[in-house]
Amino acid sequence: MKKPIILLTAIILIALSGCNEPTQPILLNKVESLIPSQPDSAYSLLSTINTDTLDAENFAHWCLLKAELSHHAVNVSIPLSTDMEATFNWYRKHKKKEKALKSKFYLGMAYAAEGETNKAMDTYICTYQEAEKNNDYQLMGYVCSYIADLYSINEFALESLKKRKEAALLFKKAKNQRSYVCALRDICRNYVYIDSLSKALTYLQKADSIGKTLNDKNVYASLLNAYGNIYAMQHKYEKAESYFHQALAISKDSISDYWALIDLYFQMKSYNKAQTLLNKIPQNSAQNLFLINKKKYQLYKQQKKYADALKHLEAYSHFKDSFFYRLQRIESTRNRKPLQASKANDRECRTPATANGTSADKRNLPDSGISRALDLFQLPQTDGKETLAATSGYTRNPKPAVGSLYRNRTEKRLAETFGGRRKGIN
Repeated sequence: MKKPIILLTAIILIALSGCNEPTQPILLNKVESLIPSQPDSAYSLLSTINTDTLDAENFAHWCLLKAELSHHAVNVSIPLSTDMEATFNWYRKHKKKEKALKSKFYLGMAYAAEGETNKAMDTYICTYQEAEKNNDYQLMGYVCSYIADLYSINEFALESLKKRKEAALLFKKAKNQRSYVCALRDICRNYVYIDSLSKALTYLQKADSIGKTLNDKNVYASLLNAYGNIYAMQHKYEKAESYFHQALAISKDSISDYWALIDLYFQMKSYNKAQTLLNKIPQNSAQNLFLINKKKYQLYKQQKKYADALKHLEAYSHFKDSFFYRLQRIESTRNRKPLQASKANDRECRTPATANGTSADKRNLPDSGISRALDLFQLPQTDGKETLAATSGYTRNPKPAVGSLYRNRTEKRLAETFGGRRKGIN
């Protein structure tokens, strides 16, 4: 009921805005107030604003709000890096230090979303150094978490693990229990990647003991999902099934738990159960259709229904081939160097700028290739972490992930792209 009322208010404000230009800041302030408690409504309201009518100040505010929403609401993408560069440059120019630092952090995320890992790393490190000067332990922890993600993408497992442990200590120092729990869960995931299930389980149990006290269903669902993944890897299928069902019962974002349970049923060769769950997955996104067709192909092949298997194989192959064709075209235009594992002190703190050294014009921004590829499939570009809260600091989104680790680099890359984040336990 609240959402229609909010949208009706937005329509009235927009109708009045033709006669009263200052309505735009009022709308943006309303969005900002809604983000912590009603992110979906906040995004609906933000989407009604025509950015072409915004001046530089309000456009920067709009970009910052959208960046924050990319961690609160499902399928909200981080703004383009060129937009975030313009946002950072505006806040820096007008000496709004807190918002400048926040926008610099989101700029690093935008670079990462577009595959510019070295630019992202430089920006994160610069943000960390500035946060350290302010003793902002929460932001430092948050940056460490994202640096760990970059290391994971580039398969620097030990460097990633080190950064996740640093993040956990910083969140604990900041007395942010929720982010501390999520950091422990992420350490668990890293230990799974390096085949140390016993250590993974130790960290997960520690996260569980604190997570039970948080009264946060999403966080706890992500821990249950992680238990299910670990027990599935240990071939303790009944335990794994129980944990996935518990996660399904309380999770607000149950789609990831459905996929985890479907993978488990394939391991158990319980194909009828897998088919029942597959029929419950909404076919409202290319991401879901890609995975549905892949799983139904595997399912019908096992059941020796070859005509049905072939139909779903063709659909699955179409999605996969189309994606890789787009990805190859994107990467052929970009001479990217692989991320180098290095110490923060070895990197220079640079100020982001456009290619010609000036801030970007928001009305003539080049489209990101990665963004175009993801838009083709209507996939989320976000990594699933929550906003930099305007007043109380920084928290990590507990969104659970699909339940299977990867047998080769191609499979891992596909799953990461189509699932929005590293899979397995996240």
